[in-house]
Amino acid sequence: MNMKKNLLILMMALFSAGVLSAQGTVGLFGFSGGAATSDNTSIVLGQAFADQMTSAGGYEVSTGVAQAQLNKLDPLVITLTPDQDFDHPTLGKLKAPVTPGDYNFYLVHFNPFGYDRVKEFTIMILQCPETVEDCDGNVYDVVGVGGSCWTKSNLKAEHYCNTDGTAGGAIPTALVYNAAPNDDEAANLANYGRLYTWYSAVGVAENDNTTEPTKVDGYVQGICPSGWHIPTVEQMNNLTSHNTKVLNTPDFWLTPNDYNNETGFSAHGAGVATIVGGNPYYSNLLGWTDFWSDTKATTMTGDPVATTLELSYFCANPKVHNMFPRDRGLSVRCVKNEL
Repeated sequence: MNMKKNLLILMMALFSAGVLSAQGTVGLFGFSGGAATSDNTSIVLGQAFADQMTSAGGYEVSTGVAQAQLNKLDPLVITLTPDQDFDHPTLGKLKAPVTPGDYNFYLVHFNPFGYDRVKEFTIMILQCPETVEDCDGNVYDVVGVGGSCWTKSNLKAEHYCNTDGTAGGAIPTALVYNAAPNDDEAANLANYGRLYTWYSAVGVAENDNTTEPTKVDGYVQGICPSGWHIPTVEQMNNLTSHNTKVLNTPDFWLTPNDYNNETGFSAHGAGVATIVGGNPYYSNLLGWTDFWSDTKATTMTGDPVATTLELSYFCANPKVHNMFPRDRGLSVRCVKNEL
């Protein structure tokens, strides 16, 4: 059962910069329909969120100082519920719309002769459910980040879901990490989810490198619940404006670490399964995690791989790359289809 919650995502993108002509105050001026860009950072209404402005870059707002001196707010911390006034000492007051859609907001500098438009923000508002349930009865919390609604934990499903929400066939490769000293399968399933080959994740036969995954409305449902899909490369790229500090939970990683999970994405180590002769060999449980995308690729030598999103203990930033063969066992997160 999907429980709806008014969880709204504000995506703010800088579009234009003006020149300050005199000292004055700064406020937000009006809004109208607009189109969001793909390189936005998310602010989730209903939960605390520190927007990483220095790492994302470009988020500058005027403080009213002459000669176009612009100062960054780092970080901007916002906690909002739907339709609550947002009162920031620099940005001023903004009443959060509750209707999903795109809006333009203008940051302006007032002077004796009118105002100069300093910055224009496009704000895209989405609505995420609180949870989603797969066809095996596993319930996943949902988080809004990178402009999409993601499952907050790794998939545990053993069966595909039909488009009508009923259970389908068994997933051919749905492994649970099992290697000493981390060989408690029940605990590993609860903490890390399952590891799937790319073939199983997107719903094609194992080692079938010819058949394209089935798409409905542009998305590959694969092993995800009905109305959800395997992430696209674009959706993965939207997460790379955040560093691993804000994407990773401090638990289930090598230590020490400084992860704070401010985005709520809750990534953690989950390891990889290398299948040799039908037998899985597990490694790197706490060192990294990779998530399958819906997109296959090939190496320079023609080997079949697929695009993944990787978060590693050894790297400060996530990366989207084409490294893992399609028959490796990796984690899966699901993304909600667009409304």
